[in-house]
Amino acid sequence: MQDTVLKVVLPILTAAILGMFGWVWSTSTSVTLLKSDISYLQQDLVEAKKQSSDLMERVNQNKEMLIELQRDMKYIKITLQSIEGSIEKEK
Repeated sequence: MQDTVLKVVLPILTAAILGMFGWVWSTSTSVTLLKSDISYLQQDLVEAKKQSSDLMERVNQNKEMLIELQRDMKYIKITLQSIEGSIEKEK
């Protein structure tokens, strides 16, 4: 009787233990993959923030250049009007 119980219970316990081992293994693998994905995304985020700050710096530089160009264009316009006024006076 005892041998029969062992022959029935032992395979069931073995199957349960192997099943649990497989579940733990796949869960561990999934967690490891998720951690690596998170690490990769964090690196991408850091790079994106750096690129964003670089772009903002370039935008600010371009704004300054545009303001200087507008100032120069005003000066040229005033100078051309002055020259035009001088030419009309001579006529």
